[in-house]
Amino acid sequence: MRKPRQRTWQQHACLADQHIAPGKGSATQAGRVWQRGLAGNTIGIFPAQIYDVKSAIRFLRANAAQYDIDPTRIGVVGFSSGGNLALLLGLTVPADGLEGQDDNLPYTSSVQAVVNLSGATDLVSWNKEPYVSAYLGGSLETKPEQYKKASPTTYVKTGTVPILTIHGDKDTSVSMDQALLLDARMKEVGAPHTLVIESGRGHTDELDQAVWDFLEKALN
Repeated sequence: MRKPRQRTWQQHACLADQHIAPGKGSATQAGRVWQRGLAGNTIGIFPAQIYDVKSAIRFLRANAAQYDIDPTRIGVVGFSSGGNLALLLGLTVPADGLEGQDDNLPYTSSVQAVVNLSGATDLVSWNKEPYVSAYLGGSLETKPEQYKKASPTTYVKTGTVPILTIHGDKDTSVSMDQALLLDARMKEVGAPHTLVIESGRGHTDELDQAVWDFLEKALN
């Protein structure tokens, strides 16, 4: 029997944001780490950010009864650098070494659906400076493995969860090529990926009806 939905998508998202690695900042803050680096602030170097979001998912599962969450139906939505993290959530497994440490490790950090809005998928080819070197702790020349480690395309394989990517053809921050690279890689291995290229769309976190339709289908 389907569990009644007593909370909205937005309320569940707020719960995740509040409980990412207490003391380390929120999900929103983690998603803005590249921009904060430009201001010269001290920031966490990758993989700190994916550790945090995986910790948030485990927290929600550990407290599923308290928050009336179905732990078998968790989807994530990320925009820009948040899209990169959402993809890493959906594509990585514990063997990839990106789980981090917290009190909820007995619970899985896996998710059942991913929406990627204008996210960078291959940091080796995108490598936009000075954002990426600040995020990864060095240049591509000095930290090539870091760039591969932070690239969702590195982890594409068969059997992944459904992914929806929405990207604009007028995006001047993250090139549409990043979406096409992911799509090609997913199709190469037969993984489920829906790509929507929107004409006239720039670098925006606007949620289309397609997002909600996708999540309804993927999580039911």
